[in-house]
This record gives sequence, C-alpha cells and structure tokens, in this order.
Amino acid sequence: MNLFRAFDEAKTNSLRRLSSIVTSSIAVPWMHDAYHRAQQVFGDNFWPYGIEPNLQTLNAFLQYCGEQRVTQRTVSVEELFPREVSKVFKV
Repeated sequence: MNLFRAFDEAKTNSLRRLSSIVTSSIAVPWMHDAYHRAQQVFGDNFWPYGIEPNLQTLNAFLQYCGEQRVTQRTVSVEELFPREVSKVFKV
C-alpha cells in the first residue's frame, strides 16, 4: 500500500504540473491545450489507478493473453493480484 500511495501521489503531482500553464515542465507550446483536451475526453483522472477503474482494460488484457497463449489459460483479475490488494480495491 505504501508503494501504491507513492505512485498515486506522484501521479497527482504530475497532473497538477501538467495543468499549470505557468510552471509547465514540458517545453511544448500546445501542451496546456492538449492536457485540457485529454481532460475533456477522459475526465479529471485520465490515468486511473486501482483495479476497479481499470477492470475493463484488465479483463481485455487477460483475455488476449489467454487467446494468444501468453498464458496457459485465461487468468481472471481475481487471480492476478494478491488477496490483500484485491480486498483494498474491491475485486
């Protein structure tokens, strides 16, 4: 959980920096507009963390892994993460 919190805090800080036209760390003149366009399409949290907000993507990924024989069988999301993580993120 400490690692998750650290990544979540880093993501929050990155989004705050991207949204600020005054202190942009990216030297691209249209970056501020690109950020706001992404925000309109994906919402405020366009890099969601956690299992539930990414469930559709995780299920598709696991399905493709099974179909393409990356894994021996199609693995469920519940099997992918330790129980402690699954409990926290309500899988």
